[in-house]
Amino acid sequence: MKLLVGEGNCSDAEHIYTDAWFIVTQFSIVIINTIGLTFCSCLCFFILISQLFHINLRILLTNLYGAMALRTICTSFRSASSLWAAFTYSDPCAFLHSSEHCALNAAICALPLSAVLDSFLAIAVERIIALLFYCKYERLRIPLVALILVPATWVRATVTLVDSLSTSSPKHKMMAYCSSLVATTTFNLARLLDVTLPLLILSAFTFAIIHIVCTIKLRLHLSRSVENLSARYQLRENVRSTKLFATASVLYSIIMATNITIYAFLAASNTLSLKTIAILKEASSLVSIPIFMLIWSFLFLRMMPYFRERILRLIFRPSSPFRFRHSAVSFTLSTAHHMTILNATWAGQTRNLSSKLGIMHGY
Repeated sequence: MKLLVGEGNCSDAEHIYTDAWFIVTQFSIVIINTIGLTFCSCLCFFILISQLFHINLRILLTNLYGAMALRTICTSFRSASSLWAAFTYSDPCAFLHSSEHCALNAAICALPLSAVLDSFLAIAVERIIALLFYCKYERLRIPLVALILVPATWVRATVTLVDSLSTSSPKHKMMAYCSSLVATTTFNLARLLDVTLPLLILSAFTFAIIHIVCTIKLRLHLSRSVENLSARYQLRENVRSTKLFATASVLYSIIMATNITIYAFLAASNTLSLKTIAILKEASSLVSIPIFMLIWSFLFLRMMPYFRERILRLIFRPSSPFRFRHSAVSFTLSTAHHMTILNATWAGQTRNLSSKLGIMHGY
């Protein structure tokens, strides 16, 4: 790590930011972030307009998407700035970063990661409440639970940000490479190991327990037929959603464990060059939110057929009447002609009914 915290010079910075592999990683981050952000935005839109999930769960899912979107925008902007500088620079010293700017950038970009982690825990709490009060929870239309849990997901992130910014920054210096690894006031490997992974594992375990309990209760109530439709619907929603969130939590735990392992290796390395560390660090950025957003979108569509069918229907069979304008089968009847056919049909049915009544009276 001595290479990372030492003074940077213009030639070192130029070699890093103009390296072909470094540029490839920056392009990959921007492209994958854009694709993942597009997919998650579409899913978020359909979740908000649908009635499949309870309103509390819809709001919490939107909050989760918002945190992932902020992280994606932050890393995309950083990568795009690096690419712009690599192709437009005239002075190699333009690549240097001040230690204060680097610490501030790392603190802001780390803010959504804590919110993503706490969002999983908040959804687990909401699903516990839905399980405990499943008989009446579906009728609760006021998003009181979400209004309490959503701000709570940003408390720890905000406290960490304020603590990072208030901590006395190191002596001012210019750095050849800027990332969370060199921002000593924000990067804390012990915190990642002591907080991040345990909370993710706790969330996954909670979702799994809720899924098992709801599955058992649903089978018992269906066999006995003692619960109302609202309770059964809430149990089914819990079964579907907790299975998805348990899978997502385990997946995110694996991704974060991989990312933390890479971080620990880079932080402890004293033999790798600064350029190699920078390339590996940027490549590790893909093994977090960008990859998770893509896999999450696939999992959501795979495990939620309603949303998959609705998206496919919107793409391949739009409901707009304009799609019939140039088709082989089009509307050719005028309103008057249509009403004439309806009147004739009703008149024929009236005569048939009258004849049947006459036959019955004659009998």
